[in-house]
Amino acid sequence: MAKEMTVAEFISLALVECGKTQKEIAREVGFVRPNFISMLKTGDAQVPPARVPELAEALGVSRSELMRRVLAQDHPEIWRAIRDSGYDPIELHEVELLDKFRAATRDVTEDAFDAFEHQLLEATFEIIAWRRLGRAD
Repeated sequence: MAKEMTVAEFISLALVECGKTQKEIAREVGFVRPNFISMLKTGDAQVPPARVPELAEALGVSRSELMRRVLAQDHPEIWRAIRDSGYDPIELHEVELLDKFRAATRDVTEDAFDAFEHQLLEATFEIIAWRRLGRAD
């Protein structure tokens, strides 16, 4: 089984892939000293969980993926409590989809979907997968 990438390795890779300088990232995130990014890359500093959203945005990576990595590595007891509670962080685009779904099903009980509605939803998600990933599962 492959070893999980550390937060430092994840940030280093994201920095290369995003094409921004450490100074640009530090400015976007609000870190006073650009060398803090170097410290994150080497593992000499921990990502403050409160800064994960800004750092993820600046690096162009998933907020929930970076938060999962930060908590699992640097705050394992908190991550275990979150994970074991069944909580699964969702991305902002998923929140938008959930909001639309809730608006469309307002005042409808969860067992009110008929077979046609289930087929329609499944087909919609297959089309999205096909368009975005070039395949449908």
